[in-house]
This record gives sequence, C-alpha cells and structure tokens, in this order.
Amino acid sequence: MAQVQITKKGRKKWYPVAASEHFNKGIIGEILSYDAQTLIGRHLRINLSHLTGDMRNQNINVTFRIIQLVKDVAETEIAKYTLVNTFIKRIVRSSKDRIDDSFVVTSKDNVQLRIKPLYLTRNNTQHSVSTRIREKGCEEIKTMVSSQSASAFFTEVFMNKVQKTLRSNLSKIYPLQSVEIRSIEKLT
Repeated sequence: MAQVQITKKGRKKWYPVAASEHFNKGIIGEILSYDAQTLIGRHLRINLSHLTGDMRNQNINVTFRIIQLVKDVAETEIAKYTLVNTFIKRIVRSSKDRIDDSFVVTSKDNVQLRIKPLYLTRNNTQHSVSTRIREKGCEEIKTMVSSQSASAFFTEVFMNKVQKTLRSNLSKIYPLQSVEIRSIEKLT
C-alpha cells in the first residue's frame, strides 16, 4: 500500500477586499485564504445600499471580481450589476406588460457587456407596441454604451441616469410605469 504524503499549507490569513474606484476603494469585506495569489479571479457580491449608505439602493446587488493584490489588499473591479428577484416580482403586475430584452454591446474601451433591461408599461399593450419599445430601447442603450467607457456606463446606471433617460425617450411610444436595468455583466 502506497503512503500518501501530506503537505501542510500553513495557516490561513484574512485579506481585506477593496471596492473599485466607483466607491473610493473602500474596504468592503475580507476573504480567508492560504495564499494571496489564489484570490485573483474570485468574486464577492455585496448589496449596493451597503456601499452607498442609501437605502433606496437595497434592491441592487453588485458583484466584484478581484483583479490584483497591492500590499495584501485585494483590489477589485465591477463584474456584474443585478436587481434582486423579489424586487422584480413586487413591481410586476398582471394589468401591465413586462417587456424584457437581452443583448451584448461593446463599449468605447472595447469591453463587452451583456445588458438586460426591463420595461413596465402602465397598461396592457399590443404586441407591436411592445416590439417598438424593445427595439427603440436596445438602440438607445447601444448608442449610450458605445460612446463611453464601461466604467462610466456603470456609474450612470448607479446614479439612475440611464433609466431616467430611457423612460423619458420611450414614453413617447407608450407611457411606461418604470424602466429598470435588470442586469449588466462584463463578458471576458
């Protein structure tokens, strides 16, 4: 019978994780690991209200990806922005139309983003109206993203500028109750 040699890895250590430059590189948590290099590529999800201190953002989760370590502090970038599913269930009603879309867009700095917007009309509509809203919304978002960097686009989504612009432009087709960005994900 062959003997299995066990090697000790040592003690685990806590490594602080800093948010991206959107949030002034503040410490958002700690991760336990044997080796600092194994942290690169790991993800950390946190609620946006914890980052901003604003309770109106409690329906949004932000996922960070660790990209490098500087002086035993893990630095991150934004990997994903998502709405909480319970919030979506709460705003959708049976007397209104829910219009979903999903498409990939390339930003000015050549970062591919998968964007999933959600449009809610005030009443039930015809299918042709829903199609026009979806197509016009896709066109508007593509022009917004292609004219700026991915980082600037995330900032505008956090500040709710994209949603307000879309709602005012698309309400000309049919009155919308709300426009939300359900998900934005960086594709690698």
